Amino acid sequence: MGIVQQIMHILDFPGFPWKTVIAGFSIGKYVWDLYLQRRQAPYLLKDNPPSVLAEHVDEKKYQKALAYARDKTFLSTITSTFALVIDLLLIKFNGLSYLWSLTKFPWMDHLAASASKFSLSVAISHSCVFLFAVTVFSSLIQLPFSLYSTFGIEEKYGFNKSTLKIFFMDLFKELTIGGALMSFLVSMFVKITMKFGDNFVLYAWGAYILFGLVLQSIAPSLIMPLFYKFTPLEQGSLRSKIEDLAVSIKFPLKNLYVIDASRRSAHSNAFFYGLPWNKGIVLFDTLVKNHTEEELLAILGHELGHWYLSHNMIHTLVDYSMSLAQLFMFAAFLRNNSLYEAFDFTKEKPVIIGLLLFSDALGPMSSLLTYGSNKISRFCEYQADAFAKKLGLAKDLGDGLIRIHNDNLSPLEYDPLYTSYHHSHPILTDRLAAINYMDLKKNE
Repeated sequence: MGIVQQIMHILDFPGFPWKTVIAGFSIGKYVWDLYLQRRQAPYLLKDNPPSVLAEHVDEKKYQKALAYARDKTFLSTITSTFALVIDLLLIKFNGLSYLWSLTKFPWMDHLAASASKFSLSVAISHSCVFLFAVTVFSSLIQLPFSLYSTFGIEEKYGFNKSTLKIFFMDLFKELTIGGALMSFLVSMFVKITMKFGDNFVLYAWGAYILFGLVLQSIAPSLIMPLFYKFTPLEQGSLRSKIEDLAVSIKFPLKNLYVIDASRRSAHSNAFFYGLPWNKGIVLFDTLVKNHTEEELLAILGHELGHWYLSHNMIHTLVDYSMSLAQLFMFAAFLRNNSLYEAFDFTKEKPVIIGLLLFSDALGPMSSLLTYGSNKISRFCEYQADAFAKKLGLAKDLGDGLIRIHNDNLSPLEYDPLYTSYHHSHPILTDRLAAINYMDLKKNE
């Protein structure tokens, strides 16, 4: 018996206070987040930008950025407080058990007994309906906060370009597409656990990897176009420079698109997608509009650096390793009778319920893993910046990063502990120092 199994065996006895433990984890995370926000608060009350960036940042825009951050922080506190109250109420009054009973319908038994090729076991159909109901419930609970964020805060600071129609259409699409994908993944997972019993781990892990690869291949062509209009970047100087850059590092560029992100927000971004032999680059139209060609090329030089240095592979391997470890731990939780009974699951022990409770019980470890994940990510960001510098794009990259921060109203200073937990990217001043941006500007 492995160490995890031994620990779970010790914890599996009648009367173990699982509710108290999980509620304590939820409260602990809430308090931790408040503590980090308290540490960050003085940085959002600064009078002037960092001296090293004083000549690059408009003081009025800097104060506007701090006000934007304060408003978002306040909303985040209200939202997390409300979410904590809901979580504690669900724990105290056996909300999961009630919703599980509420989502059991007679047609599930008929479907299971059917000779049709669409026949599904009750465990699978019930799990899919239950998780979809949880998702809808969560979306409805968060809806007032999402509306205020979009049409209150984002509107106030000039970022929101969406309408109520677009907002609710996007929500409908997210629930529909997410529900379909989630149902497929849940069906596979429950089927595997039913078929292979305690030996399900490697099979479930393989299914998770396969699902991710399929999703990665279909998302750009089938899912994202439901939200954005993809337009090939027009022929011209910018397209030629991007294609030349891709050729110079042997990036297998097949598609180069601009999407109409400005229909929803004034924020800007860029990313690449696809399988190893078939890559595409996507530019937000806001990015193309607000930046010079040199800055765009430098930003893409950074993004392509992630590909050249195999950062995506590193993140993928970390994700696969963590998912495998979590599946092994979940296998120990799966037979924990006291965990199910504490939440009023005495007659049946649904796999999907066990997975949700396991996720809650894993809360502290997930928070610790966030630090490790962000540390790896920041290391990769520095490497990608260095790659762009190696291509001779350091000054333009610095100009582009400053413009992005100005346009997105991003704060320029952060508490070290706060940023190490919340951010996957280094702060702007550290990135500029790493590529010697200030020295390059002096030597212009």
